[in-house]
Amino acid sequence: LCTSTAFSRNHQSRRLEETDDEVRPMSIASLNLGSNDLDGTVPEELSLLSSLQVLILDDNPLLLGSLISSFSSLSSLQHFSARRVGFVGTFPPGLETMTQLQSFELQGDSGMSGATFPTELWSLPSLNILSLEGVGVTGTIPQTTICPTEVYLNDNQLSGELPILTDQDWLKLQVLDLRNNWLTGMIPSELSNLWNRNLLVLRLEGNDLEGRVEFCDAYQQSIDRTGSSHILSADCTDGYVEC
Repeated sequence: LCTSTAFSRNHQSRRLEETDDEVRPMSIASLNLGSNDLDGTVPEELSLLSSLQVLILDDNPLLLGSLISSFSSLSSLQHFSARRVGFVGTFPPGLETMTQLQSFELQGDSGMSGATFPTELWSLPSLNILSLEGVGVTGTIPQTTICPTEVYLNDNQLSGELPILTDQDWLKLQVLDLRNNWLTGMIPSELSNLWNRNLLVLRLEGNDLEGRVEFCDAYQQSIDRTGSSHILSADCTDGYVEC
């Protein structure tokens, strides 16, 4: 029984090969292929690893093609990371069915620029980390309760307004990084109430947002209460604000 596999940082050029032989499901829980100079595409047979919980493909810029169309068949997957990988195209269907997923991370150097933001990930009940940094996704932010505790959507092409949600809809949020998008409209006043709860990082600069929200007093109180390192920045109509 194979329960864990890691081939990280071997630095040998190799290809993820498809095979003509009959492929049987394997019981692999963790597959780390980061920093392996992989090229080619990810074979659809990967979806046969129904027990896979961790998949890491980081730092393989020659790994091209798209995320496999049957990605959602990895029903046990909890952690997925493909930072600095050359994926192209759009996001696969069925992401809303991946109820075990706890982290989903893509970052930069991607040919997925223009792909629509996969809003299904916004409401996955178990998702803690949603990171699509510098991928170039388009679309709007859902006007529904946010489930992840950490959201990194900086350096994309997201447009429209920030969601107008109640305090409870934002309650789990610890990090919200929306820098350098095309967002417009008012900064929701409800965000200012989160400094006394869980919010540690809020990044809004590089957008066309406006409004006066009393962040700073709550920010200082939260610093005194927790001693944590907080970051707050926002572009408002009356100039750049940083606390």
